[in-house]
Amino acid sequence: MTDYKTISGITILSLIIIAGCRSTHKTAQESFVSSGYKLMWSDEFDGSSLDTGKWNLRRDMGGTDDLSLAGLERPDVISVTEGELRLNAVRNKDTDQSKHPYTTCSSVTTFDRMHFQYGYLEMRAKVPYGQGSWPSFWMKAAPGKISPPRFKDYMVEVDIFEVFSNTNTAVPNLHKWYGGKKHTQSGRPSSYVFADATNLREEYHTYGFEWTPQQMAMYVDGKKYCVYDLSVDFDKGGSMQGFHNPLYIIFNNHIFTEKSRWKPKGCLVDKRSQFPMPYWIDWIRLYQKPGTGAIYTE
Repeated sequence: MTDYKTISGITILSLIIIAGCRSTHKTAQESFVSSGYKLMWSDEFDGSSLDTGKWNLRRDMGGTDDLSLAGLERPDVISVTEGELRLNAVRNKDTDQSKHPYTTCSSVTTFDRMHFQYGYLEMRAKVPYGQGSWPSFWMKAAPGKISPPRFKDYMVEVDIFEVFSNTNTAVPNLHKWYGGKKHTQSGRPSSYVFADATNLREEYHTYGFEWTPQQMAMYVDGKKYCVYDLSVDFDKGGSMQGFHNPLYIIFNNHIFTEKSRWKPKGCLVDKRSQFPMPYWIDWIRLYQKPGTGAIYTE
């Protein structure tokens, strides 16, 4: 997930997956991790503020002329409250607060705090499905100060999911960002479609990502719905080596506005959009199998 994406020329096949495990309440829901994994890193958001030893605010997605980015100075936009990380996209009514009609959070990342290679990553969250919404749970390969140099031919992006202004669908993807403006993407062998979206934006669900030397797989509420075979070079550019580089985690709660650099048809905020748009994360946990992969922390 980045500011600008090109989707022309990509053939996409989407499979509909039926959802379960519905809850409008935060819960100590058991992990859906398989046996053999060990908890290596987590944040339960039990404190009163964002743990800057684990998280780093960045601009992995930028603002626009009509969408400003805010940090911890705007607790209505980003805060740790009642045991969860709360990210809200808001419509500004007070012109003294912002000259932009909308504000959302900066990217909440583990860059230079925690990068990892292989494992099972999951989070439980309430996600703002709806008109104009663009929330995401994604990762990039960029070494910073704490992890090894990345593959030089391209930069890797892994979208565990994005929501493209819809009421019921989580969309995964893999990307290669080459030098200049060249960019390719895998497309999605399947997306996750919730069968009953009546109250989806108020429900907490568990979103998972399993990464092995052979594949990347996406889950919702313990159901595997999408698998990428890392032996298959999706753009035939010569290598999938970059998808074995350590990754850092990113949360964004963007929206599609008139000034968005990329705005799919029919995705803009409008009178149907409900503000604030809450992306509330109950917890996030990373598990790894002994002897497989690595984790890099400060």
